[in-house]
Amino acid sequence: GQRYGRVVARGRSAGGLSVGGAVCARPDLFAGVALDVPFLDPLGTLQDSTLPLTVNEWEEFGDPHDAAARAAIAAYAPLQRAAGVESFPPCLLRPALRDARTGWWESFKFAAAVRDATGDAATVVVHADDRGHFGPAAGRARAYDAALPVAFLLAC
Repeated sequence: GQRYGRVVARGRSAGGLSVGGAVCARPDLFAGVALDVPFLDPLGTLQDSTLPLTVNEWEEFGDPHDAAARAAIAAYAPLQRAAGVESFPPCLLRPALRDARTGWWESFKFAAAVRDATGDAATVVVHADDRGHFGPAAGRARAYDAALPVAFLLAC
């Protein structure tokens, strides 16, 4: 069929929050999505002040301990919005198991929420690997890290 008029999107870290929120709001506009070390559960993560960066991020994202801020965060948080989607484009989630900035579990929680909402287990692929937030430093591993989401999106 015709593939024109729909876009693919890629988000990384807090960019995953933006792209994840956009695709949950309008999944029909996207042919595919790739999210690298995505921040998908701000409502949950920002409540834990023991995590690195959390307290500093309250100014940017909102402090979920405040009722008004909590409501605002829930309105844009991909994990909470995923429960309301009926369909979802092909999605590659790439958490890093040694990431101190975004929790790898957020990708798994998001994948489960999308699968539960759509009933389609094949829609979301989680590819976790043993790297940090910024990925491999050089060489073949760096090239593979850069190529994988691009190849996924080209196939969408």
